[in-house]
Amino acid sequence: MDKRANLTPAQRALLEKRIKGKGPVMPASTQKKTGIPRRPKGESPLSFSQERIWIMEQLEPDAAVYNLAFVVTITGEIDREVLGKSIHEVVRRHEALRTTFPVRDGTPTLQVHEELPVPILALDVRLLPEEEREEAAERLALEDARRPFDLVQGPLVRVTTIQKTDQESLLLITMHHIISDDWSLGVLINEFSILYASYKNGLPSPLAELPIHYSDFAYWQKQPEQQASLQKQFDYWHEQLGGDREPLQLPTDRLRPASQTYNGARTVFRLSRQLSAALQQLSVESGTTLFMTLLAAYQTFLARYTGQSDILVGSPIANRNRQEIEGLVGVFINTLVHRSRIAQGMTFRELLGNVRRTTLDAFANQDIPFEKLVERLEQDRNLAYPPLFQTLFSLLNNAERTLSMPGLTLQTETLYTQTVSFDITLTIYETGQGLEGYWDYNTDLFDPETVERMILHFQTLLGGIVDHPDQLVHKLPILPANEQHKMLRDWNETAFPSRAACLHQLFEAQVERSPDAIAVVFEDQQITYRALNNRANQMAQFLQAFGVGPDERVGIFMDRSPDLLTAMIAAHKAGGAYLPLDPGSPQDRLGFMIGDAQPKVILTQPSLAGRLPEHESQVLTLRSEEPSLFLPNPVSLVQPEHLAYIIYTSGSTGRPKGVMVEHQSAAHFFTGMDQAVGCGSEDVMLAVTSIGFDISVLELFWSLARGATVILLSETEIGEAGISVREYSLRSQLLRHQATILQCTPSLMGMILAAPDGPAALAPLQKILLGGEAMPPALARHLKQKTNARLFNMYGPTEATVWSAVHVVDEPDLQTSIPLGRPIVNCELYILDEHLQPVPVGVGGELHIGGAGVTRGYLGRPELTAERFIANPFGAGRLYKTGDRASFLPDGSVKFLGRFDSQVKLRGFRIELGEIEAVLDQHPAVVQAVATVYEGEVLGVYYSGEKVPSIDLRAYLKERLPAYMIPSAYLHLDKFPLTATGKINHRLLPTPETEERIAEYVEPRTPTEKKLVGIWSELLRVEKISVYDHFFDLGGHSLLATKLHARMQLEFSIELNLRDLFEKTTIAELAEAIQAVETVRAPVIQKRERIGSRNKR
Repeated sequence: MDKRANLTPAQRALLEKRIKGKGPVMPASTQKKTGIPRRPKGESPLSFSQERIWIMEQLEPDAAVYNLAFVVTITGEIDREVLGKSIHEVVRRHEALRTTFPVRDGTPTLQVHEELPVPILALDVRLLPEEEREEAAERLALEDARRPFDLVQGPLVRVTTIQKTDQESLLLITMHHIISDDWSLGVLINEFSILYASYKNGLPSPLAELPIHYSDFAYWQKQPEQQASLQKQFDYWHEQLGGDREPLQLPTDRLRPASQTYNGARTVFRLSRQLSAALQQLSVESGTTLFMTLLAAYQTFLARYTGQSDILVGSPIANRNRQEIEGLVGVFINTLVHRSRIAQGMTFRELLGNVRRTTLDAFANQDIPFEKLVERLEQDRNLAYPPLFQTLFSLLNNAERTLSMPGLTLQTETLYTQTVSFDITLTIYETGQGLEGYWDYNTDLFDPETVERMILHFQTLLGGIVDHPDQLVHKLPILPANEQHKMLRDWNETAFPSRAACLHQLFEAQVERSPDAIAVVFEDQQITYRALNNRANQMAQFLQAFGVGPDERVGIFMDRSPDLLTAMIAAHKAGGAYLPLDPGSPQDRLGFMIGDAQPKVILTQPSLAGRLPEHESQVLTLRSEEPSLFLPNPVSLVQPEHLAYIIYTSGSTGRPKGVMVEHQSAAHFFTGMDQAVGCGSEDVMLAVTSIGFDISVLELFWSLARGATVILLSETEIGEAGISVREYSLRSQLLRHQATILQCTPSLMGMILAAPDGPAALAPLQKILLGGEAMPPALARHLKQKTNARLFNMYGPTEATVWSAVHVVDEPDLQTSIPLGRPIVNCELYILDEHLQPVPVGVGGELHIGGAGVTRGYLGRPELTAERFIANPFGAGRLYKTGDRASFLPDGSVKFLGRFDSQVKLRGFRIELGEIEAVLDQHPAVVQAVATVYEGEVLGVYYSGEKVPSIDLRAYLKERLPAYMIPSAYLHLDKFPLTATGKINHRLLPTPETEERIAEYVEPRTPTEKKLVGIWSELLRVEKISVYDHFFDLGGHSLLATKLHARMQLEFSIELNLRDLFEKTTIAELAEAIQAVETVRAPVIQKRERIGSRNKR
C-alpha cells in the first residue's frame, strides 16, 4: 500500500503550503537539495522555461501575454529618494533583473549586464477631481501592465508610482515572465521592505549577497548529467501522459480560432463559509488536501461539461525545492499535469482517492520541466490549443499581502492584465471569510454570461459533493433546482387543446365545410374536395372487401398522381395504415419492406404491376375512374390509437426500420403546425415530397384537413426542379397557381434558387418551410434577400411524427448557425447526457423528444424500440432518443450540433464534420457544403455555388478553424445528388482527389522547395524529405523552428513571421508562402522613354 495514501494532519498542512507555493512538501532538512555551482563566465543558455516563453513571445510579440504586473498600495508619505535607492539595490542584487536576450543565428542567449538602469516613472492624479482619481489610476496601471517589453534591449522590469492622494500612492512593478514568476514578487517585495526600512533609518543594507544567480541555474539545468538524472521522472510522465489525448472540448460560444488567442476577462466568485468549511472537513475525512478535493471536483465539473472521461488539468508549482534558489528572482515555476480517467460507475470518493495518488506522484516527479514534456509528448502540434491541457487550476493563500514599514503600510496584489494563456483558469484562495476565487477565460471563446453559469454550476456541484461524496460522479447535481425546473418544465410548457382524431375524419369534416373547393391540382387536372372524397370512399370499399381493418397495412406502389392521394386517404377510410412503396426504389429494398410489413393489400397501377418484387400480398390494380354515384363515408372500427402509416427510414446496419405512426400522433402534430405556421382555405400548398418521406404528411393531409389546395408535382418535375422549363415544372406551377406555402429540404431549395428564374418563381410564396437537413445560413440569406416569405427552420425525426421544433428565421440568425427552435405544442424537448441527466445551457447532449408526437416504435423490432424509445424520467409517456447532438441556447431554443455518428477521429483529434460545413457555408461564394472522410484518413469537402480555387478555400478555413480540421481535398459540384426524399445522397458523391497524396514521397519541384529541403536536412539531420512531410513529425521542435526561421530569412531575404512555421509545416506550404511574399514585394517595372523621344513624331 502506498505510504503516502493517508497523510497525517501535519503532512497535509505542509503539502497544502507546497501546492500554494509557500513552503516545502516535507521539512526542509529532508527535502531541500543543494549543489548548483556558479556558471562559467560569458553568455549563458536560456533555461527550458525561458526558451518556451521566448518562443511564445515571438509568436505574439504585441500581446503582453507574459507580462507579470503587481500593484503595491502604499499608505503613508513615501520617501522617493529612499524608494529609488531601494529599487536600484534590488536590481543590483538580482542578475535576472539585469538580463536581456539577444539572438545569435536564430538562437536566443541570456546576457547579464553589469548595469541596466531601471527608471522609475512618477505619475500624479491628485489634480483630477476626487471622483475620477480611482478610475484614472486603474487605467494608467492597466496601460503600463499591458505595454510590451523588448527582450533584446531591456530592461525587462518597469517601476511606476502613481500619487493618488497626499497619503496614498500606488507602486506598479511590471516584469516579463521570462525573468520572473509569482514567487519572485514575494522575494522582491520582501527585500524592498527591508532595504527601505534600513535606508530610511540611515543604515546600510543588511542583506547578504546571493550565493548564485538565475543564469547559474539555467546553465546547470542544461548540463547532460542533470538531464540524465531525470530519466526516471521522464519515464513516469511518459506512462502517465502517453497514448491518445483529446483536447478538452469545452462548449464555446464561438468557433475556436485557427490559432490560439490571448484576450481575457475575469469573473470573481465567493463560496459560503458553510460550503468552504464542508470542503475542508471532507478533505480531512478523506485523508486528502483541500487542493486534491477541489481538483477532483473541478475535473468532475469538466467531465460533466464536456462529456469526456479523460480529463487533463494543469496546475502551477513554485519548484523552489533547493535552498540556494529560494531567495532568487527568476522563472522557476513549473507546471504539473493532472490526468484523471473517470470510469463508468465511479463515485466521487473513488475519484478523489485516484486524484490523491496521482497528485502525490506528480509532486514526486516535479523536476521535469514542462517544456521538455511538451517537446517529447506533443508531437502533433496544434496552434489552436495550448499543449497537453487547456485549463489550469490553482489554489492559493489570500491573494493580498500586507507589510508594515516605518511610516508606511504596503498592501500588494497581482494586477490582472486581461490576457489569458488557457481556455479557462480557475484560481481559488483561502480567506478569513471562506474560499474565494476567479475564473479567467478567453473572451474569443466565451461570453461573460456563459462563465457566470459555469461558476453557478460549479458551486452547485461542490454543494452536491459535500452532501453526497459517495454518489456516482454522473449523478451529482450540476444544475440549481430553479434552472433544472426551467429546462425540464418551463421550456416544455407546451400543452394546448388538441383532439385525438383519425386523419380521414379530419378530411371528411373539411369536405363538409367546403365540398366544391379545389382540393388537388395535378398538371391540368383539378379535383374538388367532394370528388376526392367520393373517389376515396369507392376505393375504401374495395379495401374493406379485401379484409383491410385497423392496423392492417396497405401497400401503395404508385406514381405521383391524384390516384396516389386517393389511395392514401382510402387506406385510412378502410381502417388501415398506408405503406409507401416508391417505384423508384431498388428491388431489394422494396422486397424487404413488403416482407417486413406484410401488407394485406398492395395498391398499384397497370403500368407498374409487373415491377413488383416477389411477395405474398394481394394486389389491387387501380384504374383512374370517377365513381358514377355518390358514395357515403365508409364505417370502420379504426380509433385514433391505431396506425395511420408506416415509414421506412434508413438503418445504420443497412437494414431499413419501419416507423409505426398512429392517427392521434399525426392529429396532434396538425395542431402544432396550426400554432407554429398556420394553414387555411386561402392557402395553396406545393407538394414536392415523396410519400416515402414523412413530411409529405404535412403537404397532403394537414393541407386538406385545413381546406387548402394541394398542387401535386410529378416525380420528374421534382427531380428536375432546378432545370425543368416544361409546362408543369415546379417553377411554372408555383407561378401559375400562386402557391403560398412550400416545404422542402434545403438542398432542393438550393437547386430552385440556382435556376435562372428561380427567385422570381418563389415570389408568390408567403411561407417557406425548410427541414430534413441543416439549413445553411448562406441559403437563408439568399431567401431573405430574394423573397418576402416567412422562413421557417423545421426539425423532427419520423419517430416523433414529422416536425417537433420550429424556428422562424430572423436577420440575426443569418450570421451564425440557425437554431432548430422551440418545441411545437404538445411536444417536449430534452437535452440529456449519456446518463439521462439534463445538461446545462450551452453544453452538448443528445436531443430527446417527448409528448404527443412520439410514435409507437419500430415494426417487428422490439429490442431496437426499447433501446431508442425510453420511459420519460421527468414525466409521463416515453422519450425518443434522436441521436442528434444539440444544446440549449439561453432563451430555450435548441441549437443543432450534428449527428453523434457524424463525428470522426483523425490523428487523435475528434472532428465534428458539421462544424467544417458551418464555417464553409459562411464563405460568400458557397451556397452549401458537405464534409466527409474517405479511405478512413482523408478529410474532404464538397460545395456548391461559385467555383473557388482550392487554395483560397483552404486559406479561408485556416483563418477560422484549427489546422487539424482543414480538409485536404475540395470538390465543386454544380448540384448535389439528392435522394428521393430531397436530402443529399452521400453515397453518390464522387471521390475527391487531393492535389498530391500526402502519404507518398514527393521530390522538391521548384528551386525554392529544393533550397528548403536542404535547410531542413541540415537542421533535422534527415536525408530524404518529401515536400509533404511535416516539420514536427520529422523531429522538429519549437527551438529548431526558430533556427529554421532565422535561416529562411537569411537564405531568402524575406520577412516571415515565426507563427508561419507553426501553421505551414510542410515544404510545399512554406515554398508557397515564400513565393507569395516575393510576388508581393516584386517591383513594378516601368517602361522607360528613350532620350529625345518627345521630339519624334
